[in-house]
Amino acid sequence: MKPPLFLENIYAFRISLRRQGLIFAVVATLAPILFGCQKEKKVYQYELEEVRVGAQTAVKNKPKSDLEVVSVAYTDIFAQTIPNELLNRLSNFYAGFGDKSTAIEIITRNGVNNERAIIPGAESMRSDPEKFVEETYKKFYIRRPGEYEKQFWVEKIRNDSTLTPKIVYYTFMTSKEYKFY
Repeated sequence: MKPPLFLENIYAFRISLRRQGLIFAVVATLAPILFGCQKEKKVYQYELEEVRVGAQTAVKNKPKSDLEVVSVAYTDIFAQTIPNELLNRLSNFYAGFGDKSTAIEIITRNGVNNERAIIPGAESMRSDPEKFVEETYKKFYIRRPGEYEKQFWVEKIRNDSTLTPKIVYYTFMTSKEYKFY
């Protein structure tokens, strides 16, 4: 015998509820796993500090007066401050000379060629040209040489047997960079 139709509908409804409950339970269990536990995506943003690259002499923009150049040159050559009497004589010479840059060059040449000048010997320069170049740049330009500058001077020292420390010192002291702070 067949159950009445309304009972059949109740049984179908119960089965349907069971299926729905089962589906709901499965969805309720899997939903947090699938959607609730997502790994947070980290976005890294790197900010770089802007660095301006230019000539190493670019920071030297305050010119020394000509008498400051003479005074500093004396200190660099003789490792002592220039006496006032000598500074006054050089000042008078400088004031009476027509071409000021030539006057500075003459004063520098006389200082470098003076027997009391404290200048490394040629054998010291040739035995370790890298060290000589480094120390010369620090002494006169108050900085380290760039790689190109260092390579230029080291090659010049190695390949030119007529080059002396006096000539190198004179070259540095009469350069434009030497005349700036």
